[in-house]
Amino acid sequence: MSFISVYFVIYVFIVNIVYYSVPVKYRKAVLLSASILYILLYSKLAAVLMLAAIVLSYGYGRCFYGNAAWCKSKAALAVVIVLLLMPLIGIRVLSDFIAPIGLSFYTLSLISYVSDIYQKKYLPEKNFGQFLLFASFFPQSVQGPIARYDKVSGELFTPHVFCYREFTFGWQMVLWGYFLKFVVADKAGIMVDTVYANCGEFQGVYLIFAAFLYSIQLYADFSGCVNIALGVAQSFGIYLQPNFRQPYLADSVQDFWRRWHMTLSTWLRDYVYIPLGGNRKGTFRKYVNILIVFGISGIWHGVGLNFLVWGLCHGVFQIVERFCIIKNKTFERIRTFLMVTFAWMLFRAENMGHFLSMLKNMFATFNPEAILDGDLYYRMGLTRLQTLPLILGIVLLFVTDYVHEKKKISIREKIAKAPMPVRWAVFLLGIMITLVLGTYGPAYAENQFIYGKF
Repeated sequence: MSFISVYFVIYVFIVNIVYYSVPVKYRKAVLLSASILYILLYSKLAAVLMLAAIVLSYGYGRCFYGNAAWCKSKAALAVVIVLLLMPLIGIRVLSDFIAPIGLSFYTLSLISYVSDIYQKKYLPEKNFGQFLLFASFFPQSVQGPIARYDKVSGELFTPHVFCYREFTFGWQMVLWGYFLKFVVADKAGIMVDTVYANCGEFQGVYLIFAAFLYSIQLYADFSGCVNIALGVAQSFGIYLQPNFRQPYLADSVQDFWRRWHMTLSTWLRDYVYIPLGGNRKGTFRKYVNILIVFGISGIWHGVGLNFLVWGLCHGVFQIVERFCIIKNKTFERIRTFLMVTFAWMLFRAENMGHFLSMLKNMFATFNPEAILDGDLYYRMGLTRLQTLPLILGIVLLFVTDYVHEKKKISIREKIAKAPMPVRWAVFLLGIMITLVLGTYGPAYAENQFIYGKF
């Protein structure tokens, strides 16, 4: 049962009703049951792998504070981490297989848990049911955000009473996520896929346009899914960690990673960069550590030299930009967006040969006239009329980001202060726009979120 299935919306709404209908003391049990059922409906293989990882992590935590001295050794921690990583490594080796639901995300969550237990940052969870809920909570089980036990346990383990504001705010965020997915990401994806699948037939502005569109597609797709997860959680009164903060307004690549996939960035900082020595061992060692961290990030995202090079590019960009002498905010933002977009080409390419071929064809000819004569849209898979909702969606996305970044205005707060007829009119209009302008079709059910395969 995918996030983009209508059955998922119905499922969440039913769970909402049951959750707020039962006595408060049973509400955690409702969430746990809903999470287990969701994962079983999605994939039985995913359920088996997840349960094995959960039992291993829970057992380590209980053992660490038990009488078994060997559990307190670094060797024991290393064994547990290796065992947690084995399914992920196996999937990476068998590159033809797509990772089961949530594998990359709950693996990192559980590694952070056992590492924190070893560092004695907090006591292990004694209640297996609560630990199972932490690791399997269904809104974040597809592709994050990456949960930290100490940050989400209080939210998950405290039963929440119904709050109209939180409930409606949550479903507003869900609607925004679907808008980003169907109106922006999937429409951009048609044009991007057309070019990348036939890169030998396209040159110049077509490839440049596809590169920029992929940056937008990936942002709308991934943030759309995370908004759905955050919104579903908020409909139960639960706040998960945010994963995006206007990343394309970043003024450096380092700043970009403070805003993009924030839970992964902080995880890599806390469990890889700092243990390697961080910036405490001199400038050269700091730069080496940055490259190691982003090399690991590349490998985590996928198999192939292009993913490794993509990660290393971000490390190199962060080192090089420290020597840039032009200090102008607008210039820095444009420069950052261009560097990130260039790196996304590696991320999207099938392999390094595919990337190099596209890069060569991108500068093989100068054909800006394609933008003006309308040929651009048709050749890339959409008519001019079909492209209009995409353009409007991109504009709305960036205006929303700008308002949040510069004006520090919460659009949901503004809507909440309006009279009830206005609030519901906005909500219903959003539903209608998403349904009417969204991209659907025979392959709709197969058009899953991009990050779901990592």
